[in-house]
Amino acid sequence: MNDQPRRLKRVKGVSLFQVTIKGLRYWRVVSPKPGKGRTSRTFRDQIEARNFYEQQVTLTRNLGRAAGGLSARQRLDAIGALEALKAFPDVTLLSAVEFYARHHVALDQSVTVTKAISKLLEAKQIDGLSKRYVEDLRHRLHRFSEDFGDRAIADISSPEVADWLRALRLSAATRNTFHMRISVLFAFAIERRWTLSNPITKAMRAKEIHPEPGIISPEQFAALLSNSHAETRPYWVLGGFCGIRRAEIERLDWRDIHWQGREVEINPAKAKTASRRLVELCDAALSWLAPYRTSTGPVCPRGLHLHKRLVADRVRAGIESWPSNGLRHSYASYHLAYHKDAPALSLEMGHVSPNMVFKHYRQRVLPDIANQWWSIYPVEFSNVVKIPV
Repeated sequence: MNDQPRRLKRVKGVSLFQVTIKGLRYWRVVSPKPGKGRTSRTFRDQIEARNFYEQQVTLTRNLGRAAGGLSARQRLDAIGALEALKAFPDVTLLSAVEFYARHHVALDQSVTVTKAISKLLEAKQIDGLSKRYVEDLRHRLHRFSEDFGDRAIADISSPEVADWLRALRLSAATRNTFHMRISVLFAFAIERRWTLSNPITKAMRAKEIHPEPGIISPEQFAALLSNSHAETRPYWVLGGFCGIRRAEIERLDWRDIHWQGREVEINPAKAKTASRRLVELCDAALSWLAPYRTSTGPVCPRGLHLHKRLVADRVRAGIESWPSNGLRHSYASYHLAYHKDAPALSLEMGHVSPNMVFKHYRQRVLPDIANQWWSIYPVEFSNVVKIPV
């Protein structure tokens, strides 16, 4: 029969017992274990038992009650982890473990980049984003999926994305557009809990150096209007006298031209910013559009047919070099020089702030040259005759 255990020592919840089992004397150390409860070890050698007891007491005193139940391997792991975290003084061992646990769960729940892109495009179509935007998103993300498609989206790191963007060897503006589209993808993945963070936020954008906006002269614009095809003349008028974007002009219907109100309505479905705005039709614009007052349907051709017609018009007008976004730049520059009203111009162009006018569209022109721009009428009208509405 065994003797009842006899406690020899107890400090900080750690106890040393002497026990007799089948006539043999043993020493047992009982200490807390991680979580709840207690654990024990039994020793045949008294010195070994007392050494272990002192060790458990020290651990419990220094690291808390549960530490006494850590195995030697667990203590070594903790010491190694703390050593690795010395490079990150603000990170605790617990926060590091919690981060790993969240990341591991996210990785388990993650999907491939290809699947994430597919779900994103589907969502954007359901949300009613424009066809042009969705197609641009599809094109750029397809390029991204060519290199990362089979990877879990939670496993993509910021340095990888940054290196990939630089390797594209594109202009700063184009690279930054890729940056924006990829950011949309990761934001969607965070919403679906497929990843914890957006690595693109740490990938630096390229520095864009905006060149001076190019504009055309009043003489060139007059030549364009006079030599343009009947199908494309409204395009030149609405671009040069109203500053409407090309994509918006292509979506316009003659019902959007309000002759009595002397304005063009850009409704949300046709506007780049998805917000309604009204653009004034000046006297010169009304005179050029007068032959179209009874027209119905689209204001101008679209796509490739429009492009071919516009190129032919420029050739007939004798314009060899065409500045990027030339009509919109010209409209803004001549409007600002003539009216000297940046806020009004900003509203006409569909901007949130007048700063956009100065940053992207304004070219300094003299007031008398600006006056020439707004005095371009068909040959049957005098430069001073105003067209009645």
